[in-house]
Amino acid sequence: MREAVKEQAVIHTDDTGWRVGGTAAYLIAFVNQSLSVHQVRPRHRNEEVRELIPADFQGVMICDRGPSYDARELENVPQRKCLSHLIR
Repeated sequence: MREAVKEQAVIHTDDTGWRVGGTAAYLIAFVNQSLSVHQVRPRHRNEEVRELIPADFQGVMICDRGPSYDARELENVPQRKCLSHLIR
């Protein structure tokens, strides 16, 4: 399923704070109507995003305005920003 994310026309991604054995981590979700892939990582940087969304991703990534998504390494990935995040 992780490989299938790279082939999607549209993918939503978001993260939330998480704990693993009492240690801070991030739960990062990559979802659309067809699939749901989650990963837990100690950090949430563009490197963790690019595990599933490569720099040459041809689909549209829908995300918040987090610096992980606005990184230079992802500047060629078509993005739409989540309206709920903008309203807040």
